[in-house]
Amino acid sequence: MKIIAISDTHMIKPLHELNLPSGDVLIIAGDILKSGSFGEFYIVLNELNKIKYKYKNIIVVAGNHDVCFQELAITKMILLEDDIVYLEDMEVVIDGVKFYGTPWSKPFNNWAFMADEKRREKKFNNIPKDVDVLITHAPPYQILDKTSKGEEVGCEILKKMLDEDEIAPKYIICGHIHQDKPEPVKYKNTVIYNGSLCNELYQLVNYPSSIKILKN
Repeated sequence: MKIIAISDTHMIKPLHELNLPSGDVLIIAGDILKSGSFGEFYIVLNELNKIKYKYKNIIVVAGNHDVCFQELAITKMILLEDDIVYLEDMEVVIDGVKFYGTPWSKPFNNWAFMADEKRREKKFNNIPKDVDVLITHAPPYQILDKTSKGEEVGCEILKKMLDEDEIAPKYIICGHIHQDKPEPVKYKNTVIYNGSLCNELYQLVNYPSSIKILKN
């Protein structure tokens, strides 16, 4: 299975004009919107419906800019009606590959899907141990999480779960931190991708990561 993984598109360019590589499944790991309004959601929904993949499977996980996903339950119903897989602390199995998506990140200003350490731990405890592809908006702590000031702002809970072998996915797809490098990092037995397509000035600079997953 070939997966195209991106995040943090922020409506800089229409999604169907990004010239994404061909593949079986498209993953968008959050911040698909800019301000997070319902009007923006409808614009992006129209763009998503112009993208075709083998399974017609587009997996969307929300990010902190995707405010209407948290505030308006109807957005999730609309995605379902359009055969777009929206994962909010949920899993989906496609052709034998188990995907799990969760949107939560550390508090930063007044954005969506932000939670303190205790709540993030409770949410992340639902991640299946046998997950193949984990999709999180925020990266684990000290992995693809450096800001332009050199601050490491990733999630300590995710890092602890990896360290203690509570989870051991083959891949983690994340974003959130625009400034860190787009190259994948291998941590233990997990390959981690920062799929962010823009820099800290919200300019489109990075190309999507393309990964291949072998079936078990």
